[in-house]
Amino acid sequence: MKQKTISIISGPDCDLEAMALRNSLEYLGFIVILRAVGRPDDLINILKNDKLTKSSEILIFCFHGKNKKFIMPELSREIYRLDEPRTDFGFKEIEKYANLSGQHIIVTGCTLGNQKIADSFLRSKAKTFIGSAGYPQANSALIFVTTLFYYLSKNESYDEAFKKAANIDDETKQFRLYKP
Repeated sequence: MKQKTISIISGPDCDLEAMALRNSLEYLGFIVILRAVGRPDDLINILKNDKLTKSSEILIFCFHGKNKKFIMPELSREIYRLDEPRTDFGFKEIEKYANLSGQHIIVTGCTLGNQKIADSFLRSKAKTFIGSAGYPQANSALIFVTTLFYYLSKNESYDEAFKKAANIDDETKQFRLYKP
């Protein structure tokens, strides 16, 4: 297996999932960069393809999702920068800020695997997009992603690894793979 660099981007209250994924993926032989999003501008820099984003073949966004939006950190009014967004991020914010360079995108949050968000990432030059269209039970996102990478570590194709990971049970079947 060719070693791949993976970035795990951890949103608010998602640190346990991000650490579990990091440990599992490193154990499988992947190089993992863990990045915490403490404010909206952190996510904007990642979406704008900063140096660490460019070095990663796959970006895993460990965020909670609600109403088809990434739940963003809530800061005190005086902490926000003047032009920093103060709302959760949906497809419009992805379209506004994202400019990627062919990375695979995986999103673990509920409702974030919808067509509009997928399209916004794909229009920003993402290679593929994977996310859950529904509300998978707590640990199923972790099991889905770990299984996907297990098969990738065995040199399975991305499509084949996705099919195997998505067919574990009814919870993992909520994940969708979108391509340009």
